[in-house]
Amino acid sequence: MSSFVRHIHRKVHTLQGERQTALDLARGRSAFILTSFLLLYALVALRVLELTYIRPYFLKQETPITASIDEVKPISKETRGKITDREGNILASNVAVTALYIDPVFIQNKDDAYKDLKRIFPSESAETLRNRVFSGKRNILVRADLTPQEQEAILQAGYPGLIFRKEYMRIYPQGEQTAHLVGFVGSDGKGLEGLERIFDKQLNKGEDVTLAVDLRLQYAMHKALAAKMKDFTAKAASGIIMDIKTGEILSSVSLPDYDPNTFSDAKPHQRFDTNINGVYEMGSTFKILSTAALFESKDPDMTLSYDATKPLVSGRFKIHDYHAEKRVLTIPEIFMHSSNIGSALIGQDIGTDTLKTVYRDLGVFDRINVSGMTTAQPLVPKPWRSVNTLTASYGHGIAVTPMNMVQAVGTIANGGVKTTPTFIKTTEQKLRQTRILSEKTSKQMLQLMRLVVTNGTGGNAEVAGYSVAGKTGTAEKISASGGYQKDKLLSSFIGVFPAYDPQYLVMVMIDEPKGNKKSYGYATAGWTAAPAVKEVVQSMAAILGLPKNTDLTKDTQMVGRLQEIIDQSETSQKGSAKLASN
Repeated sequence: MSSFVRHIHRKVHTLQGERQTALDLARGRSAFILTSFLLLYALVALRVLELTYIRPYFLKQETPITASIDEVKPISKETRGKITDREGNILASNVAVTALYIDPVFIQNKDDAYKDLKRIFPSESAETLRNRVFSGKRNILVRADLTPQEQEAILQAGYPGLIFRKEYMRIYPQGEQTAHLVGFVGSDGKGLEGLERIFDKQLNKGEDVTLAVDLRLQYAMHKALAAKMKDFTAKAASGIIMDIKTGEILSSVSLPDYDPNTFSDAKPHQRFDTNINGVYEMGSTFKILSTAALFESKDPDMTLSYDATKPLVSGRFKIHDYHAEKRVLTIPEIFMHSSNIGSALIGQDIGTDTLKTVYRDLGVFDRINVSGMTTAQPLVPKPWRSVNTLTASYGHGIAVTPMNMVQAVGTIANGGVKTTPTFIKTTEQKLRQTRILSEKTSKQMLQLMRLVVTNGTGGNAEVAGYSVAGKTGTAEKISASGGYQKDKLLSSFIGVFPAYDPQYLVMVMIDEPKGNKKSYGYATAGWTAAPAVKEVVQSMAAILGLPKNTDLTKDTQMVGRLQEIIDQSETSQKGSAKLASN
């Protein structure tokens, strides 16, 4: 019996042991499954947290790749102000765009992604796209401005690492027409060139900038310059229109130019603004300044004459005339015939100190600040020798920017009151006036400048009814070795109108023009720059609705007395020559 009971107890213990083992096994499996679920839930929770909070935070905080000047990227600032012309036409503005960025971390199959992007953007460089897809960096710009079709294609491709962002891109609706003036911004929204750079702080505060430029006149100047460059196979051309009374620059064009919307494609010479950054020996247009210095310092009668019968020698230098009259010339004749010999004698007569003082007062020795944009430094002889006084009187040996010339001639034509060029529209005429020259000197110079157009080398600038007054200038360019090149000219014309009460100044400069059949092979200013000024003045008259002067009395009075002096001089010298021959 006892053995039977012991056997039964052993069986019970065995069954209990097996049941406990099974129960422990079941508990272990349950714990494993529960732990697995908890871990899976934790992973899902972490992924949700990463997608919802962490990833957007780093996408927002991570700095995009810095763009060099050869990469156009969208601007993140919506508030940058507009730049407009005087009539409110937009020259620069921000517009909302959809940009595409790539985060390679979330692109699993990079080869497929590259192929799809190449298909969607066939114009993009294959190498550039591949570098972006396989880059170790994050949040790389792929395209700054997506079309709706491109956005749809990206969505269809279905890559989580391709990210859309709303951005604000800087656009320039007028393209190359105002490129040098307006400039452009970089990828960070900061101005890099032109007035975008000068007014960067103001624009980034959301403030608009209104320029003095009139877009209609800008187009007119651009068209005239482009035509002359083509006609005369010129290297470059530039032009400026200024309101003499206010100093407002109504147009400033420099060719060749570029499109600021794609500034990365522009070559350095295209981005070079001749009007601000170029310094040139201007040639005979400088005779406006030296003759004004004569009137201001000596107050001579117009009949004052100088002997231009033969070249003027100073040391090893010999000064010639392009079209030598080989006779004694009065002041009107020197100016009208553009005599280098006569102008050099004028410089000699007034003296070095006086000439330099007037030039300095007119602003051709120093940089000038035009609404924050500073011109290049003029090149002035150092040391200044006696021969420099002679050559500077006819625009050689001293180099200035076109803007320096505009300020100087504008001052002379503005009754002798200093004209300060500005790119910003003025709401009222400036009250402060700085007198540089006498009003008498101003009137005398306007008479001479009008004479150049009616009787001299500037005839091709004349526009009936608008009394253009001005001066031609043809200068030989200096070679790398230092000598002058007879076959490489800088031809310019600077004029004002109407001559009896100038309101506007127009300057045109053609760099290295080549003579053609219509110009009888000449590439001088009278054949190249003067006709361009005529076209611009005609356009201005039509655009601005300027009335014609139908009363010729004022015009006759301006040049009538000068013509009498010239006639008397020519008659007198013909008589003298006849007596000498007898």
